[in-house]
Amino acid sequence: MPTVYPYERPTLLDVARAAGVSHITVSRVVRGLRMVSPRTAQRVRRAVKKLGYRPDPALSALAAYRIHGSRRAQGEHLAFLDCDGTDYSRMVFSGA
Repeated sequence: MPTVYPYERPTLLDVARAAGVSHITVSRVVRGLRMVSPRTAQRVRRAVKKLGYRPDPALSALAAYRIHGSRRAQGEHLAFLDCDGTDYSRMVFSGA
């Protein structure tokens, strides 16, 4: 059963520490890249499951925009919809 974090979501760094790897390795495993040995990937997947890690969709969208933003076609947009007006939403928006 995954560990529940009532106040903070586990991060890539938390998973990396638990698996004994770098956060880049965790990112590669989570994104399904095959640059990681099967044994290491399995260790990362166990840590992901144990900690209950889930990628943050807002941060994933921002990262994708940052990576591909310089090559974006004219007319592409990044949108942020604040549906709940919480402090967390305002913090994410200010970071965008």
